[in-house]
Amino acid sequence: MPPNTYKLFYQRHLPHFQPEGATLFITFRLAGSLPLNVLQTLNEELKRQQININQIDDPELRRQAIYFAQKIIFGRWDSGLDNLDGGPRWLADPEIADLVEKSIQNRDQNEYSLDAYCIMPIIYIWFVPHWKEKANLYLFQKSCTL
Repeated sequence: MPPNTYKLFYQRHLPHFQPEGATLFITFRLAGSLPLNVLQTLNEELKRQQININQIDDPELRRQAIYFAQKIIFGRWDSGLDNLDGGPRWLADPEIADLVEKSIQNRDQNEYSLDAYCIMPIIYIWFVPHWKEKANLYLFQKSCTL
């Protein structure tokens, strides 16, 4: 799917719903912020979960299993980020964090209506895109140039 094509629903590893006019939440991290062995472990766990879920015939049980698997995987990603002991720490530099913050704020009212954001070792942004075509653009970019 081209990055600027709007879709109400799409799925990569997890399902994404983006109704027009809805507040979207994105999170991203600096490349290298999670060690390779942590990424490999998380990807292996995701594959194991997918194999187990694919063996469930009952649609309701499958839906429940997907929900719980997503919570488990998300929790492990979050834990990995909370327990960082290496990797890039650029956002700890007030000057760099300020540049990121200004870039986020600069897009407010131009490309989106900014609800909230948080800059830590990972960045969280809550916003409403002004154009539905922009929603997928933000969510599909492989790199973010702030």
